[in-house]
Amino acid sequence: MPFFRATGGKFGRRPEAVVATICWSKLKWGMTALMDAIFGLAVGVVLIPLGTRVIAPLWQAVFKGRA
Repeated sequence: MPFFRATGGKFGRRPEAVVATICWSKLKWGMTALMDAIFGLAVGVVLIPLGTRVIAPLWQAVFKGRA
């Protein structure tokens, strides 16, 4: 088992523990990516109307229409 020897035996003596650890880390990565995507969409849904309805009119009032 070259993978077991390469890891220094940190997964124990069972090769299935190595596979389970690798699968778990990929699952954690996927769930983190999904939660980040949902959080990003929620922030965008809040910030886009705030920017167009509040910040843009204030910007135009301060700078008198100059971009």
